[in-house]
Amino acid sequence: MKNKKAKKKKENKFIEFFPINKQAEPAIYYGFNPIEVPKISKEDVQKALSLKDSYTRNCHGMPWFFSQDFIEERIAILREYSEKEMSGMSQPVMLVNESDIIKERNKTTINLEIIGSGKSIAEALLIKTAISILEENGYKDFLLEINSIGDKESMNKFSKELTAYYRKNLNSLSSHCRQNFKKDSFYVLHCDECDKEGKIKEGAPTSISALSDESRIHFKDVLEFIETMGIPYKINNCLVPDKRYCSGTIFEIKDSETKDV
Repeated sequence: MKNKKAKKKKENKFIEFFPINKQAEPAIYYGFNPIEVPKISKEDVQKALSLKDSYTRNCHGMPWFFSQDFIEERIAILREYSEKEMSGMSQPVMLVNESDIIKERNKTTINLEIIGSGKSIAEALLIKTAISILEENGYKDFLLEINSIGDKESMNKFSKELTAYYRKNLNSLSSHCRQNFKKDSFYVLHCDECDKEGKIKEGAPTSISALSDESRIHFKDVLEFIETMGIPYKINNCLVPDKRYCSGTIFEIKDSETKDV
């Protein structure tokens, strides 16, 4: 008799390729799989709203990746990763897609995702791929700004140190900035209106100084990989993510002349 309990053969999982603009083709060379932008559900929107406050959505000077659309797409991609059981595929899963997040710039947005790996080489590869895409599309003279907020332990330590520091300097902030600072101490680092001359920020504690041993080693490895790839960089202590949904390494690639890419 055949063993009724015999395990069924696992179906081969694969990612369905989606036609992608030529602008994003360098990502395929580095191993990214082109996919269609996932449809954003009502649940995705609700989850995104729960992570955001009105002041982060409307504050002048906040990074574009704090936008509501950006968060909704990230949530939708993670949902698809779970629903399509991509965790059963060879890890990490590397995805590239195009969207229209930055509507005000009237440019195509190319999203790179590496899911399923916390290794420093994954972050370095993502940076290298992003720069290669820009180079293939005619951009030159880049300025890579990078920073790390580390793990939860590191983040909490930095948040406490930053809060204590700015409480001593509250009188130097406008009433509007003081109110938003009470909601999120990281606000003062993002908002250009809080410290236009930059004097207060110069003396503020840095997230790197608060990194745990594990987070410090991880960030050090990321920087070493970047250096090996020949990518010049600058550590920007004011470049920190929204602590409600981000951690670890964060970076921006800017044009050295216009300061914006």
